[in-house]
Amino acid sequence: MENLLRIYTLVLTTLIVGCNSDDNKNLNSNHSNSKYDLGLLPDIVADVEWPSEPNTTEQLLVTNDIEFQEAISVNGVSAKVLAGIYNDVNITCNDCEFILEDNAEIQGNLTFTGNHIHWVGGRVTTGPVVMNSTGDILIDNLHSITNTNGGELNNFSGPPTEWNRVAIINSTLEVINGDDSGDWALFVQGKNGTDFREKNFISANIHLESDAQNNRFQSIQNLVVVDSYFNSNITSKNN
Repeated sequence: MENLLRIYTLVLTTLIVGCNSDDNKNLNSNHSNSKYDLGLLPDIVADVEWPSEPNTTEQLLVTNDIEFQEAISVNGVSAKVLAGIYNDVNITCNDCEFILEDNAEIQGNLTFTGNHIHWVGGRVTTGPVVMNSTGDILIDNLHSITNTNGGELNNFSGPPTEWNRVAIINSTLEVINGDDSGDWALFVQGKNGTDFREKNFISANIHLESDAQNNRFQSIQNLVVVDSYFNSNITSKNN
């Protein structure tokens, strides 16, 4: 894709770089576990780290909600989730991955509490999506629609402790029926907004859409945002 606008930030420093397709030949080969071509990164974020791969030891096939609720607590699980309707999902396992069919639908919250988790595919039609892990979380090809009556946000601020290596790629996060109480399509902020306890956050090829507040990226060391769209057709309801 020609003449893409790419945004790179580190803490409070922002670089805006015009790139073309000639810059995109290297899939960040100097970065292990890279899942998306970030292009040629400027030195200020050249050491950004991708989430590490989970060490899976067991394979499961998930066909219903009972099986899903069991799988999300099994350390080392690699689960394929078939199309169907599922309730709230709080992933507490470590070193696990979940591969969802396109019509696998979560009608509730999706929460990442464990560590070293890869999530691919599926839909969330109630939401929100919450990252409450200390790190190594990769979310790929997720479509989430948070239907809120106020105060619901896709919150990736994490726990009070430091977290490291979180990436969202090839995904859409939407908020509908939001109000001015904090309905963010994506919210990432350090404790008290200033402690910089968050490290290595990658957002690549994502679409953020909200009829309230769109996004906040604050107090992050090594933040990379590329090939992404944030809706600009409305004004934040809390200005």
